[in-house]
Amino acid sequence: MMLYFVLTCELIHSNIHLSCFVLLVASLWWELFLYLGILVFLTASFASALACLPQSSSLGGVQLRDFHDLPSGFQSLLAVAVKTYSANNFEEIAEAPEPLLVWFVLGFAGFWHVFLMNLMVAQLCTRFATSFTDALGYARLKRGSNIFDSAMSLISDRRWRRFVLSLKLDVPCPLDASDPGPAGGVPTHEEFDGSSGLALHRFGGLASPSEPWPELRDHEERRFL
Repeated sequence: MMLYFVLTCELIHSNIHLSCFVLLVASLWWELFLYLGILVFLTASFASALACLPQSSSLGGVQLRDFHDLPSGFQSLLAVAVKTYSANNFEEIAEAPEPLLVWFVLGFAGFWHVFLMNLMVAQLCTRFATSFTDALGYARLKRGSNIFDSAMSLISDRRWRRFVLSLKLDVPCPLDASDPGPAGGVPTHEEFDGSSGLALHRFGGLASPSEPWPELRDHEERRFL
């Protein structure tokens, strides 16, 4: 059943925004794994430091129970990082006879929750904003590729060649009455009523230094400024 739902994820490419979101999530995996690696390194360093503290508390104290060696300290600090550490344990840490225990736990919690978590959110937001336009374009290309792969198998070669010939891609696209324009495109007409104030003045012929455009008079230049 898991594989079935994985295969149904391909349906997200039918929607541009969902496909764009999936591409953004896939591109941000590296930043997520990077911060997880930082969390493991930070937790291991603080846990090793806590394991070296003098074990001056009682047998049932929080220091011997949660921070007496590297594995237990790593597990306890990891619980602090993901906010699953009990509030009663924090009260025991505050009342512990070893003062450095309190400062190490506070330093770890402050460094992770205040600095690194905010840094991660800021980096992910900035990366999301800068990658959204590219991801939207890739999503459209992915959707077009899926449509092409699924539709071309249903279209015969004869019908496809007839469609390509109907586009007349080898015929130049006329830009003006005396300007044939480039080939390889589909010409469209744009309505212009002059309401935008943009005046257009076109000259036909080749763009060659030996055949310059005619010079405009002063009153004609002011019309097109």
